[in-house]
Amino acid sequence: MDASDNMATAAIAVPDTNAPKPIVRLGIAPTTLDEGWRLAQMFAKSELVPKNFRQRPEDIMVAIQYGLEIGLPPMAALSSIAVINGRAALWGDGFIAVLMSSPLYADHDEYYEVVVNKGADPVTKAPITAVERRDRLSADDLKADTTLAVCTFWRHGKKTPVTRTFSIAQAKKAGLWGKAGPWQEYGDRMLSMRARGFAGRDAFPDLLRGIKTAEEVMDTPPDIDVTPIAVVPAAPVKPEGYDAWLAELLAGAAKGDAALKATWKIAQPAVRNYLMATEPQTWDTLKAQAETVDAAAAKALAEVAQ
Repeated sequence: MDASDNMATAAIAVPDTNAPKPIVRLGIAPTTLDEGWRLAQMFAKSELVPKNFRQRPEDIMVAIQYGLEIGLPPMAALSSIAVINGRAALWGDGFIAVLMSSPLYADHDEYYEVVVNKGADPVTKAPITAVERRDRLSADDLKADTTLAVCTFWRHGKKTPVTRTFSIAQAKKAGLWGKAGPWQEYGDRMLSMRARGFAGRDAFPDLLRGIKTAEEVMDTPPDIDVTPIAVVPAAPVKPEGYDAWLAELLAGAAKGDAALKATWKIAQPAVRNYLMATEPQTWDTLKAQAETVDAAAAKALAEVAQ
């Protein structure tokens, strides 16, 4: 090996596999409330965010916070989180993404089961059926109430898997099968989403924290406001003869307490009740006036007696 070969070998840099690798941040994750608010204001002006978030920085801020709590970066949160009937939910693909990105996730399986007719028993003539696994459903499969979607999750640290199903019979009972929209156009997909939602929430409640799939929440009736309605009492109706009686009452007060009480007693209960409901201070004023008249009369008599 000559000198030129040595120089060429020295020029080749051998990578140091033990050297620390630079951290590459994929996306922006706010760490303070101020950073989150500035990011939300910027996103609200973008045409790349879903329409329901545009010009709504407050909603974006809440969605980002919600996403961070379940492991979604800001942009993924805006694309995956839907607000339906006042509830935050995850679209089916975002739902499974949250679970698969967790270190607790081990595996999952999704498929359909259909009941297939295998003929009849040669002796009893009873029909023979078998349950078969399918990756997709045919038109005939979608006509059978026994057809169902299956979803199974395996979780690290848990020996037994969690399996949940949702059948066409269940969809019909809930009034979903044939419902205008996705249930009518993609019934098989909606069965799968419902089974996925049930299995995911039961297998990973600590990750999802109660959040449901958007496909399920869309079929949930909105919350009913049970706040009691304030009842405003109707204004009392002035009884006939009230104005004339009130004039007599005023005249009676000018004559003293005895005349005032006598005028009070001759009125119908409805007339007296109307006064107390609409002008209670008037009665107090008239009583004070009558007492003043009686006091003046008593004082005059006393002076005469002297």
